Amino acid sequence: MPRRRSPAPLPTDLLPPDFIAQHHLVHRLYVGPLFTLTPPHPWAPMTDHEWQFLQRLLPPGHDQGLAGRPVSGDIWATPATPDPARARLDAIFRAVMAKRDTRRGPGRATWGDAATEGGPKPETIRRAFRRLAAAGFFHRLLRAVADLIRRGGRGRSVHARPGSFLLGLRYRACCAFRRTGVRRLGPSGLALARRLSLYAALPAHSACLPDRDLSAIYRPVLLDIVGRIPGTGERPPWHPPKAVWRALHSMHRLCGGLARLRRDMEPA
Repeated sequence: MPRRRSPAPLPTDLLPPDFIAQHHLVHRLYVGPLFTLTPPHPWAPMTDHEWQFLQRLLPPGHDQGLAGRPVSGDIWATPATPDPARARLDAIFRAVMAKRDTRRGPGRATWGDAATEGGPKPETIRRAFRRLAAAGFFHRLLRAVADLIRRGGRGRSVHARPGSFLLGLRYRACCAFRRTGVRRLGPSGLALARRLSLYAALPAHSACLPDRDLSAIYRPVLLDIVGRIPGTGERPPWHPPKAVWRALHSMHRLCGGLARLRRDMEPA
């Protein structure tokens, strides 16, 4: 019977000295996503302060419907909001902030469920949302809200009611950003929400999503471990124990996230 080969001990220089402090795994997976979520805020038509803040972030040509099929302003304007551009944003925010009926389970509402009687069709709202998302509007909005949070909500446009203004705008920005979807956000969009500490802008819990920053921290360690196995030059071959393989598998899962996300994984 062949003799079983015993695994070699762990090399002392396997991990960088600041590896644990560098990636802040507990804060990244639990403390940040659970304790810094944006509190829900009920939808209401935009105030004049909110519209002034958002208007400067809109892309050029937004009043002509951007690229694609021309959009008539008549379908958006209402007696309460005669400005089509402002009414369009109101309809988009109302749709992305809507939640599904509790009898059907948690999660966000569909575009059809969020449509109002006498208002634009669900597909029209969805098309307008996608055009703004493709123009980078919601990325700019998230950065602007994060900058407003860092300044404590003391900008010129928010001096009247900084608390309520910031709370409502922050929740709108997070709902719209995460509605863009993982595929369109990409690794850079997910990394942006994490770096700004706006975890409510993520389409699911942070641990369920790909993490580009964590991958950049783990990649040199993983390559170093794989490079030690065959042995090179003066370094003898190394046979890692099973615990190391399990750790590699867990690190890979943390970097890659889940393959599929359900609708009810969206933050409450």
